[in-house]
Amino acid sequence: MNRVCIVCEGATEVEFVKGCLAPHLMDHGVSACPFILRAPSGGHRGGRVSVEGLLFSDVEQFQYVLDGWDAGVRQRLIAIRAQFPTPEDINNSRETAPSRRILAALPDGGYNKTEHGPVIAEAIGLATIRRHCPQFDAWVARLEAWGNG
Repeated sequence: MNRVCIVCEGATEVEFVKGCLAPHLMDHGVSACPFILRAPSGGHRGGRVSVEGLLFSDVEQFQYVLDGWDAGVRQRLIAIRAQFPTPEDINNSRETAPSRRILAALPDGGYNKTEHGPVIAEAIGLATIRRHCPQFDAWVARLEAWGNG
């Protein structure tokens, strides 16, 4: 069994690795351990692809955010997704990061990154995320190959 440390942006990504990615990689002979990398200032360093961006692989699964889900939220999330070739492309600036877009689409207090993000990701499933996110898919395939080799 090969072990790999996955550098995460924050707690949401850690939970995503623990709940979605690590169990999948274990089936391929890879033990994945999430780790948060802190900047010299003590804050988190942003990543290239955020978990929130991956959630746009299937906006219907936002229904698990029960406190804020309705037809208007659904339409706003669909409109955001429609602006980009892939969910990975949504992460184009700090001001328009996927998490900020999600927070703007839902009513105040309706979305909690660390609570809802991993639940939505699990509902979407790794196969769907990989199908819609080619860079993420290629990265996961490389991790799988480490265990299959």
